[in-house]
Amino acid sequence: MDGVAYRKWRKQQSDWEREKTAGEDAFWQGAPARKYHFDFSYDGVMRSVEDSARRTGIDRFDMLLIHDADRHYQEAVDGAYRALDRLRSDGTVKAIGAGMNQNAMLARFARDGVMDILLLAGRYTILDHSALDDLFPACAERGTSILIGGVFDSGMLNDPSPKASFDYVTADGKWRENVLDHGVRTPEGHETGAYWVGRALAIEKVCDRYQVPLSAAALQFSAALPQVSSIAVGAGSAASQCSSARRHPQAAHAEVPQRPGLRDFPIRGAGPAYGVAAQQRSRRPSPCLLCDRHDCGGCLSQVEGRESSG
Repeated sequence: MDGVAYRKWRKQQSDWEREKTAGEDAFWQGAPARKYHFDFSYDGVMRSVEDSARRTGIDRFDMLLIHDADRHYQEAVDGAYRALDRLRSDGTVKAIGAGMNQNAMLARFARDGVMDILLLAGRYTILDHSALDDLFPACAERGTSILIGGVFDSGMLNDPSPKASFDYVTADGKWRENVLDHGVRTPEGHETGAYWVGRALAIEKVCDRYQVPLSAAALQFSAALPQVSSIAVGAGSAASQCSSARRHPQAAHAEVPQRPGLRDFPIRGAGPAYGVAAQQRSRRPSPCLLCDRHDCGGCLSQVEGRESSG
């Protein structure tokens, strides 16, 4: 960035800092006054990567993701993806992908582009398995791995109650309205704050029966499927981060007992595609959390009717 460009950028920053929008969105309350805009153009991504390289002092990246392009899909495909593909080709980055809170558009990214990895937040957890319907099969088709974020569903799986958050907003009577207002995603017709609190409490009850912390089960569940390359766990303190590390599947699997009673979990069917993906992996998949078998295939769907009727 030359001197003229830098001064222009600093002036924009100062203007944004001074401007305070009337009726501040409570979602951003307390944050520094800023205006933000999304730039998924080819040149915008190239500038962003160049700026990141300057700030970090490195010239090679392990992974670069197109983030939250929900309302800018075509621009992201035509611009951002082309830029990342070029950077991958010239060795600037090893892996490219996209990250979102929704399944449908990530599945489109998987099918329309050659993605190495996709970051999915909140849609494949012990509470919400909607990613199994379309996204996981799409990634299995293309050989794309999945990085799971939001494994505690914004805190709901740490301490489920109407005061807890789900999809970044409090799961109270206004949950649905607030999710739509903040543009996190568009909930399905049956989704309410009470619905998600009820599911979380039901899962916690089963965990209590086997003396397994709900948060430990949440970590292990999201990491168990072989198509999941890693999980990203946020924490508000060093102590919380250490607690999550102790409950990670590799460290805590021995603590989880044989527990066929976990068939009581109110979760949705996994579908047929996942068995194929599991067989294609060189390592043996982790056992199912419901029946502790490696080849169950259909045990998840046995409780489908119970969930829809309950």
